[in-house]
Amino acid sequence: MQFRNVLILLLISASFSAGAQDLKGIQSRIQTIDSLLVYNKFLEAEKLSDSLFILLEKADNSEISLKVRLQKAIALQGGNQHQKSLSILLDVFSQSEKHNFFALNCESAIYISLIHEINADYEHAYEYIHKAELLCKSHEINELYSTILVRMASLHRILARNKTQD
Repeated sequence: MQFRNVLILLLISASFSAGAQDLKGIQSRIQTIDSLLVYNKFLEAEKLSDSLFILLEKADNSEISLKVRLQKAIALQGGNQHQKSLSILLDVFSQSEKHNFFALNCESAIYISLIHEINADYEHAYEYIHKAELLCKSHEINELYSTILVRMASLHRILARNKTQD
């Protein structure tokens, strides 16, 4: 009886250890994708995010899974595949809003706004950057606030230029 209890305890601790190692490996891959995006290695980032997403498919709409999808969308956007990127971003925005993943919701809104700006759809660009600003303020997502201000300044500059040309 005692041997069985020890064996069960060992199995439980081994499963916790394996789960922690898996999570550490996933976090490491997410950081690698972020680095690839910073250095404009969009194709590599897209491939790595695809492989990681396959690994995470079982965790339907988990925060980590949505983060990986966001990274794929950013990679696609960087590779000028705006329509594919926008489709993924809109889904990430919707799912992150539904599950109260506020930082992901805010970040996806910033990228949606950027794609609308690239497509000269300034009304929707402003709508999404404004949503991102409200999310940032209400949930104190300070690390994204400067990005929002830069995007807003860009939109204001474009809208002012367009207004003077009319």
